[in-house]
Amino acid sequence: MDSNSKGKESPVELQKEKVQAFPKEASLEEVNVEKKATSSPTLPKVQKHKIGMMPSLEMLDDAISDEQEEKTLTFEELKLEDVEAVWLKYADSLQSDIVKRSMKSAKLHLSEEKLNITVGSSIQEMDLVKESKLMDYLRSELGVPNLQREILVDQSLKGPAPVNPVKKALTEKERYLQMRAQNPVLSILQKKFDLRPDE
Repeated sequence: MDSNSKGKESPVELQKEKVQAFPKEASLEEVNVEKKATSSPTLPKVQKHKIGMMPSLEMLDDAISDEQEEKTLTFEELKLEDVEAVWLKYADSLQSDIVKRSMKSAKLHLSEEKLNITVGSSIQEMDLVKESKLMDYLRSELGVPNLQREILVDQSLKGPAPVNPVKKALTEKERYLQMRAQNPVLSILQKKFDLRPDE
């Protein structure tokens, strides 16, 4: 091509010539125009990356899964103290005082690849079953993705029932005797008017 035709090349052809001028595995540093030695020393250094060598999505997924595997524990590595600490932390974050009380009174123990939760009543059991975010929270905080739970009811944990004496209806004679014990003047009225309560 002569010098006249070179000035009339299309922008696409010019771009092709520029791309062909660089080797395929040139680094970014080689592609970018290098600064002179007189340039400011405060400029950050450009990391060398090969063109076409960016990590693929598969490589990123592998890196993420490797990191998650490092964070996860097996059930055997799990400690009851850690479970109880996370359990109480979750209980404190709840708004419902009833569920909070149920969680704090529950007894926890680890066995057979499960977290066994022992509560004092079936109502407490239902409170824990309804708490849908609890197991997801425990799995993520403890790093055990396959953690399972089993809720057991033990009536002995319920505690003693409150002592409320049963009040029965009093007969007329019993009411009269109670009133006479509180106010002895009633016996004088009974004698004066010859009253006879049912005897």
